[in-house]
This record gives sequence, structure tokens and C-alpha cells, in this order.
Amino acid sequence: ITLILVLVGFLRPVSGATDADNSIFGDSSPLKINITTDINALWSNRVDPEYQSALISITGESWQIGGKTEVKIAGKSRRALCELPPLRVKLKNMNQPWENKISKLKIVLGCSANEVSNDEVIKEYLSYKLYNTIAPESYAVRLAEITILDLEGNIAEYTMGFILEPDSHLEQRVSIEEIKKKNLNTAQLINAFYRERNETSS
Repeated sequence: ITLILVLVGFLRPVSGATDADNSIFGDSSPLKINITTDINALWSNRVDPEYQSALISITGESWQIGGKTEVKIAGKSRRALCELPPLRVKLKNMNQPWENKISKLKIVLGCSANEVSNDEVIKEYLSYKLYNTIAPESYAVRLAEITILDLEGNIAEYTMGFILEPDSHLEQRVSIEEIKKKNLNTAQLINAFYRERNETSS
């Protein structure tokens, strides 16, 4: 894990790719995220997750936001397979100190509360960062230390993880539009890409 954290330090934001235009993703220093909520209700509601009340604090190097919010389990396969599935939290009413504000944020946790899962989720974070260097049209991420507390203030879970740029934020940042279409294959995407490029250059 030491080597992985050293590599994180070298993967600084790339202009136009990972700075995410003056938002929570504009810096690569790790965040500290604390979430307090009803732990039993949160982890047990996996079939059809609903938002539940929570308190959150997110701390960067020179700022902190937080207050009352709502949280729920996110993800698909990880919701069923992981002890600690991803979370989605609402930030809409937070006093965010950057221009491009985020209304909902996905937090990816280590699949389980152990060192192996911590290493795996950091590797996943690094794969996003490496992809950022070759494809500006890719999701921005930011590493985070995540602590989940019960309603009594006791630490229930501690894990490394990362926050993932929302679809709407990515669309706005790189001027793309999400296409919701079933049974879309790679050949169709490649053909659409070259058709769009030819139309733009002509």
C-alpha cells in the first residue's frame, strides 16, 4: 500500500482531463469524509435502496463542507457482492466553495473493511487516473479516507475509497451527451465516432 500511495502523489491533475473545471475534483489531495447515519438501515436496504437521513462532513486541504444530508447504497453488482457497497449522498444544499457545484456524489468504498480491499480500491482509483491522462472524456476521481459512524458517534467502518464525477458534470465539462440506448455494441460506437469526426472536419 505504501508504493500505491507514492504513485498517487505522482498522478497530479492534467489540464483539461482531471481538473474538472473548478470543482471538488480540481485537486488531487485525499479528502476526509465522515458520514453518520443509521448503519443497520443503510446496509440492510439493498434490493431497492432509498435515501435516509445522515450527517456528512467532507474536508479538503483548506476547506470543509457538511451538515444534514441523505445517503443511500449505490452500485449494481457491488450492492449484492460487497460488504461495503458504494454510497450516493446529496450535496445540493451544501455551501460548496467552488464554481461547479455537485448535487449528488457517488462514493466508492473498499468492498470489505480490510487491507486487501483498501489496496484494491486504490488500484481502481489509479486506473481512473491513468485513463485520465489519455482520455479527457473520462470520469474525474479523487481519493478519500472514509469513516462511517453510527448514530451514537461510534466508528462502524473505516476504509479508503474515492469519489466519482457525476454523469451530468462530465457531460458539461467535456461537452458530451449521454446516450441511453439498450444493446449498443462497440462497432456502433466506433462508427458513430468516425461519422461525427468526418462531419466536424468537412
